[in-house]
Amino acid sequence: MIAAPEVQIDYAREARIGVEEYRRLLLESGLSRIRPVNDDARLAAIIEGSNLIVTARRAGSLVGFARGVTDSAWV
Repeated sequence: MIAAPEVQIDYAREARIGVEEYRRLLLESGLSRIRPVNDDARLAAIIEGSNLIVTARRAGSLVGFARGVTDSAWV
């Protein structure tokens, strides 16, 4: 059996990501079926409304995205 090469994924907290980069991730992951990928304003609002963004990148390309939101009532 031949071992598959290791894939380096870099995880980071980022202040923001671009709408185009987010849209590409949604399209490539299949989440575009349930997200408004043709509505730039809504995608921007999703990103801007995030209190925390954590990304996963492979060779600089966005391959994962998690966001946190809060009402700031309990932290």
